[in-house]
This record gives sequence, structure tokens and C-alpha cells, in this order.
Amino acid sequence: MGKLLRVLVVVIFFLSIVALVLGIVLFQKRETLKGHVLSLAKNVAALAPFIEAEQAEDLTAKDNPMMTNILRESDLLDYKPDPKNPGAPTVMEKAMRDLLGRVQNQLSHLNDTRDALSRRNREYEEATNTIARLENNIQQLQSEKAALETQVASLQKDLANKKSKIDELNARTEELQATLDDMKDRIARLNDTIKDKEDTIRAQERTIEDLRRRMAQTGPDVPHEKVPQGHKGKVILVNHEWNFVVLSLAPKAAVSIGIPLTVHRGEQLVGKVRVADFNDQYRLAIADILLDWKQLEAEVGDNVFY
Repeated sequence: MGKLLRVLVVVIFFLSIVALVLGIVLFQKRETLKGHVLSLAKNVAALAPFIEAEQAEDLTAKDNPMMTNILRESDLLDYKPDPKNPGAPTVMEKAMRDLLGRVQNQLSHLNDTRDALSRRNREYEEATNTIARLENNIQQLQSEKAALETQVASLQKDLANKKSKIDELNARTEELQATLDDMKDRIARLNDTIKDKEDTIRAQERTIEDLRRRMAQTGPDVPHEKVPQGHKGKVILVNHEWNFVVLSLAPKAAVSIGIPLTVHRGEQLVGKVRVADFNDQYRLAIADILLDWKQLEAEVGDNVFY
């Protein structure tokens, strides 16, 4: 029995120590929770000057009454229910519900104000753009007006000049008529000159054909395979209009009708020509310029090779 009592005493002593420790811990938690509640109530009450008590219909209204004297810190700390009416909300609950309702109303009012402000901003922007367009149109019209005034002044000046020149033109009519007759005579003479030039060209063509015919009669046609390679002569005449050259053949240089020859100027390739006719007696040849091979314009003195 004594042992059981000693065990019970030890257990009770141990439980007492545990209870003391828990009491100390709970006291600290109580003080922390109390501090949080006091700080929360103080800060919520500090919101009163920034929350409107009533929302005005006019969104632009200022200096509306605030909840400064409505939301009190003591109401936020009164959390005990009414003993006479236990189911009724506490003073703190009423204050918080009232605060929540007014905050929601103020948020709705603020959103309405934002929407109205957004519409006003769009209207202001549209009005600003319209004003800018109208100002640009006014500037453009003013510029056009100034340009038209300048044109009118210029036309009036030109009209005055034209009127002064009409008399001069009337006075020079006979002189211009005489000049016109003289120009007609000159045109007639020029037409005669053109006919003479055409006759000269036809005569030169006949001369070239005659030269080719005589060269064909006297120039032997050497086959291509019998023509040795090497220097064949030089260009002594170039006719760009008819696209042919006249060659002075080197001594003992054999050529053949239709043989292609290469034209060089120093180390530069001028192009190629094809022999059309040649005269072995006079050591002359006529060659057509091959346009596909043309690199430079042929000139007198260019060397010809096969």
C-alpha cells in the first residue's frame, strides 16, 4: 500500500509539472493571440477615415462622410454574446459585417468610377483625334489657299505678258510668213541632198559588190584543212555600218573563203571575223565581223590570226 502511495505521489508530482509547463505555454500563446487581436482591431479601426459611410449617386462627388465615428476600436474587441439573446450576433460581428458591406459598396462605387473614367478617356481621346484632324485639314486648306493665290497671281502676270506679246506677234506675222517660205525652200533643198546621198550610198554598194565579184574571180579558194596556222595580216579598214573589215594579208599567208580568223590587239582578244572574199594578187581580203565573238570594236592595225 505504501509503495502504491509513493507511485501515486510521483505520478501526481509529474502531472503537476506538466500542467505547470502547459500553463506557462498557454499563457504565452494567450498573450500573443491577445496582441494580435488588439493590433488587428487597431488597424481595422484605422481604416475608418478611408471608408465612406454613404455612397453618393454622383460619381464625382468629394468630401463624403467617412466611418470615422462609426467604426470604433472598442466595438471590434466586444466579442461576447448578449446573455439575454445568445443567438444574436455580437457587437464585433455587427461592426465587421457593417464594415464589409460598406467596403463592398465603396469597391462597387470605385469600379463604376473607373468605368465612367474609361469612357470619358475614350471620348476625350476621340475628341482629341478629331480636333487634330480638323487642325490638319485647316492647315492643308490654308496651304492650298496660299498655293491658289500664288497661281492666280502668276496667271495674272502671265496674262499681262501674253497681252503684251500679242501685239508683237501680230507685228511679226509677215516676218514669220517669210521665214516659213524660206524654211520650205530649205526643206526642198535638203530633200534633194538626201536623194544625192542615197544615190551615193547605192553607188558605194555597187562598188563593194563589184570589188567582191572581182576578188572572187581572182582569189583561189583554199580548203580550211590546207590553211596553216599563224599570223595572217592586219586590219586596214573597218566599216561598222555594214559590219565588215578589210584585211591586208601578210606575205605568203594563205586564207580560205569562210575561214574564221581571230582578231587581237596586243594581248587582248577583239573578236572573230569570217573571210567573205579575198584577192591573192593584191593581198587583200574582206571579212564579216562575227557578232557572237565580239569583245571590242575592231580598229585599224589589229592583228589577225588563224
